[in-house]
Amino acid sequence: MRKYSIVIPVYNGENFIENCYRSLQNQTYDKWEAIFVDDGSSDSSWERLQTLSAGDDRVKAFHQENSGQIQARYKGIDIASGEYCFFLDVDDTLKSNTLSVIDTAIEQYNTPDIVMFNGEKVNIKTRERFPVWPDISAEVKLYSGEEYNELRGTVLDGRRLNNICFKAIKISILKENKIHNSTGDIRTEEDLLMQLPYFDRAMDLLYIPEKYYLYNINETSVTNTYDPNLFKSACALYKELMKYGKKWNMNNYSERCSKRFLLSTISSIVKDAHKLKYREFSAKLSDIRINKIFRQVSHTIPANIPRSRKIYIDLIKMKMDYLCFLLGKKKKIVN
Repeated sequence: MRKYSIVIPVYNGENFIENCYRSLQNQTYDKWEAIFVDDGSSDSSWERLQTLSAGDDRVKAFHQENSGQIQARYKGIDIASGEYCFFLDVDDTLKSNTLSVIDTAIEQYNTPDIVMFNGEKVNIKTRERFPVWPDISAEVKLYSGEEYNELRGTVLDGRRLNNICFKAIKISILKENKIHNSTGDIRTEEDLLMQLPYFDRAMDLLYIPEKYYLYNINETSVTNTYDPNLFKSACALYKELMKYGKKWNMNNYSERCSKRFLLSTISSIVKDAHKLKYREFSAKLSDIRINKIFRQVSHTIPANIPRSRKIYIDLIKMKMDYLCFLLGKKKKIVN
């Protein structure tokens, strides 16, 4: 039995498959299986995956109709046979000692439910590297009890725990805790939506500050393409965060969730301003203004939201659409 299952969703990733696979081949720890799930690609990804799996018995390849990244990951989880599961995007890679170091840490700290590490963003053109997130601890640290509850509570108003690809999670937790409500068109914030049940079920988290995940920046990746459903995603995430904030008995959870929702809403509007013509942009603002969640949350804006964002929310409420459009195009509001 392989100790680690690595689930890799693929959508039109023909140019990245070999490099991703090579980073697994180069691992100094060899008890792993790679599960590639082709999510209805229109390029030659599926053919390449079939060739790959035929030449290496550690590699499994599966195909599904285009259903989104979450469903592709769920398919991989269903198939996985390891004790822990990693998630890797096909255009990214792992450093060669990743599994070895993680395995040693897991044994040393008595098999924690979640192991989290850091990563580097890599500019494909310039090869420059810089940390994805600031470290939450300068040293290896096991979070349990109230410390763990406070840590997972940071998802209510922050993004530090968002990336599912920076974690190894016990397969038993993954198989027993799926999102049962449909995510529909939600293709952003899906990492966090998927993880909330896992954070809820887990009892501890081991943090390792080293940067093992190499997040390659390229213009064609899913996370760098325009998504017309960003506001819809913000609404779906808000509902889930409110549910878990209450369950975890977090202080000021409603205000913290409101802050995140409003900042996500502004981000979606700014991206719409860059993609849409003014008439389309104004129509989307009209829909946002009548949205029940936006009306409720924007009635009393949380005190810790930056002043520039508060002003932008007021402009939306006052139907100053053209000014919102211009500011969004200049990105003035998010600098």
